[in-house]
Amino acid sequence: MEYTEDGVKKYTNVTNIDNETSCDGAHIYAGRVSPDCNYETNAAFPISKELLEKIASSDQPFKVLFVSENSTIVPFDDIIAPAEARALLDRVQQEAASVTPATKAQPDTPSK
Repeated sequence: MEYTEDGVKKYTNVTNIDNETSCDGAHIYAGRVSPDCNYETNAAFPISKELLEKIASSDQPFKVLFVSENSTIVPFDDIIAPAEARALLDRVQQEAASVTPATKAQPDTPSK
């Protein structure tokens, strides 16, 4: 994935979790999916808290470009909306608050 942060072009690896192609009578040809098909993928990528906070405080969507080392895969762009970034930050905060902190380990006392 390619993005620009503070005027610097950056890249991060994306993990493909799931793909689904629906072609309602269309065909896959020559290794490519017909433009008539609907293609959906679920992917995961690392993003820093600091970058999410920048996106959340912005009034503009944050643009990303998904690119592949495979030249037959056409790049596509997407955005992370400020509201999405705020929701993700809020959810992480909720999860962190719900985690019970681990207690300090106590040494075993020998039995008498």
